[in-house]
This record gives sequence, C-alpha cells and structure tokens, in this order.
Amino acid sequence: MDVSHVSAAYAYRGQHADETEVQYAARLVRELEAEFLKAGPRRVAAFVAETVGGPTGGGIAPPKTYFEGVRRICTKYGVLLILDEVMCGSGRTGTYFAFEAEGQVQPDLVAIGKGLSGGYLPIAATLVRGRVYDAIESNGGFVHGHTYQAHPVSCAAALAVQKIVRRVDMLSRCQQLGALLENHLKQSLQGSKYVGDIRGRGLFWAVEFVEDTNSKQPLDARFAFANKMRSLAHERGVAILSGTGTADGLVGDHIMLAPPLLITKRELSMLVSIVKLVYVQVETAYDKAKVSTTNKAITTTYQPPPTKVSQHR
Repeated sequence: MDVSHVSAAYAYRGQHADETEVQYAARLVRELEAEFLKAGPRRVAAFVAETVGGPTGGGIAPPKTYFEGVRRICTKYGVLLILDEVMCGSGRTGTYFAFEAEGQVQPDLVAIGKGLSGGYLPIAATLVRGRVYDAIESNGGFVHGHTYQAHPVSCAAALAVQKIVRRVDMLSRCQQLGALLENHLKQSLQGSKYVGDIRGRGLFWAVEFVEDTNSKQPLDARFAFANKMRSLAHERGVAILSGTGTADGLVGDHIMLAPPLLITKRELSMLVSIVKLVYVQVETAYDKAKVSTTNKAITTTYQPPPTKVSQHR
C-alpha cells in the first residue's frame, strides 16, 4: 500500500510569524489538496489523522478551521476521512469525540479505545458512517474478525463506563478540570528556562522542552531530558508519559499528562507540583551536564523551517 505524508498541523513549529491561525490552517489544507492531486485523486483512498496528537508529537491540537478544510477537500475528491481518537476520544479532551470541537466535521471512520472502558478492560471500536457501512454491505460485507472481538466482559465494562460518563456529566467535569490543569501548568512552568510550549485540551496536556525558546532548538538528545523527568516523577508516585523526536522525528523532548477523568482538584494540584519539582531537578542536572561538556558541540539533526513570507489567500 502506497502512503504519502503532509505536514503536521503543528503550530508551535509550523506556523509562520506573519500568519494567523486561520491562514496557517488554510495553507495546510492547500498542501493536502496538492498532495491529492500529485497522487491522483482517484488513487487516494483515505486521509488518516489524530484529531489531537498523542505521544508522538505531544498534545498537538489543530488550528481553527483545519479539519473543516480537510473534510471539504476529502469530500471534493471522494476521499475517506479517518480519525484516530484512541487516545484523545471518549471524553478525554472535554467533548466525547475530539472532532466535535473542530466545527462542521463529520469523519467517515473513527477509531476509539482506551477511555471506552475507562482502562479497566481492553476494548476498542471502529465507528463507521452510515454510507460507508452501506457501501460495504452492498458489496458482500466485511468478512473479518478477531479472536476476542465483542468479548462480553469487556463490552459490559465499556457499557458501564459510558453510563457513568453520561450520569455524572463527565464531559463538563473534564472541561472544568482541564481549564484548571492548564492554569496550573502555565503558572508553574511557563517562562521556565527550557519550557518551549504548553499545549493540550481537556485532561490531555503536554509540555515541550527546548534549548532556546527563541530559536526552538531542541535539547541535546543524549541527555534524555523528558525521560529523566518521567523516571523521577514515577519515583514520586506520578505517572507521566515522555516522548522524544518531537521536533522532527529524531530530536526533541516532551512530557504528557493524561490524568483520570475522576481526578480531584487537590490531586491535580499535587500532580503539577510534582511535575514542577522534577522539572527543576532535571533542569539543574542538564545545566551541570552542559558545563561539564563546555566547548563540545551539541549534536542534533534538527533543521528549523526556513523563514519566508507566506502567500495568503
């Protein structure tokens, strides 16, 4: 199967200084259409994306109007829009589907999991739009299966979780606590020496670390900044994710926080306090490591995008 890629909707590194958020989104959508035309629209089956990025890029939310533009281009050329919401869906970002916050967007297929059962039992699902289902059924159906598909205990757990989500209005709670988490993170970390970007939605947040906040040059990959933070946080009873390759797939560091939707305000405060504590420890260790390697060049493969004037439409 032939696969091609377009630029990630990654405003921190991709949006030009002279662009608005909407202009940046429009440029990305033009790039997608150009890629369809390059491949030949009749040869493109689907466009696949995470609505809000998971651990690879770290909580990257798309710019406004991006997915509306993507939906429009997919419809224009008869291409399926497939969204991966295994991590960001099921209420994690404050709406049940993350794409609900993206305007007039109707995907053709959506993959969900993780939060579907609250993590209590393994289960995932693929949600299919009616016209796609009808097309499959009218052409012989989808003859496929997994050994443990429709497992009754997993399905019962997922059903129970969905009932709780509705009964206690978990989505509103996630929105409120997400705003609190954002505020705590920015008060505690924004402006810190190596903190480049704090981003996310709902209870799905990430912090990207850089050597220089102006150039956005990644940290020395040999030090493993984010991994060290993760290890120290785990020692203090807080589970965070760490990621590398944030900037270009090879270099860059970030951490992700995705606490349970049932977390309390007190626990959120404790979570951010520990993240701040381990950040300071790792920042100090990184500075010492740099001093000990004075006059040795930091090895990195990162090349920042060229600065140019955007052609807006």
